[in-house]
Amino acid sequence: MTSSPAVTATGSSAGRPALPLPRCCASCSWSSGPPCFQRKNNAWLRCRWRIENAFKYLSAHHGIDWLCDYTAKLIDDERIVDNPARKAAGRAVKAAEAGLAGAERHLAQLLASAQSAAEKNKAIPAAQDTITRAKQTVAAARTARDAIPAKIAVNQAHPGAQRALLSAGRRGLQMVLRLLAANAELWLAGRLNAYLRDPDEYRAITRHLLHQPGHIAYYPGAITVILDPPDSARTGRALARLIEEFNSTPPRMPGDPRPITYRLAASS
Repeated sequence: MTSSPAVTATGSSAGRPALPLPRCCASCSWSSGPPCFQRKNNAWLRCRWRIENAFKYLSAHHGIDWLCDYTAKLIDDERIVDNPARKAAGRAVKAAEAGLAGAERHLAQLLASAQSAAEKNKAIPAAQDTITRAKQTVAAARTARDAIPAKIAVNQAHPGAQRALLSAGRRGLQMVLRLLAANAELWLAGRLNAYLRDPDEYRAITRHLLHQPGHIAYYPGAITVILDPPDSARTGRALARLIEEFNSTPPRMPGDPRPITYRLAASS
């Protein structure tokens, strides 16, 4: 009774050479888990998914793809486009080439016709002259076409053409502010979740709290933000703990030395 051929880690039989496993270090082994290159590949894929999810979140909640400013200025339209004159010259070349092909076909038909040799000899010079003139027309058309640039600016094809150019500086400022708001929301959500302990819904809860009603009281020595308590008691307790953390080191607005403190309004 013969034993079956042994199978190596790569699945090859004893009759075939085993392919080496692609490993990046000596610690890689199938018994201790996937090789390093697989773990790195999985990490790269997760990073890619995180990037895609981040862009989706920024688009849905912070409008990074919104065009909120239509301030623009008119400039000369210098975009490069196909030259209409070149296209017309190209059509003239094609027409001349078609005429040359027709003249050559006419000569071929004349030679293959049932006319007598004398009649053919009499008609051949005229057909050849037609072909010569057609070749000269083709050469002239090609020369004229080659002298015309293939691409020109729009305002050269259409004098006085202009286009609107949106202000990139204002758009860039809006993008910076939106990204700052997204980073602030992410940081705030992380601090809230330290007390909320809800890894599934803490981002949504933070977004809702950002729209929580309340009022701001301005005093000569301080600014107080009074928030209405949220409907959920659990969220209210977490928000109260977060407010205590903020009030331990009150923030300040740029250019205003007054500290900003927060508190929850008394429940009615």
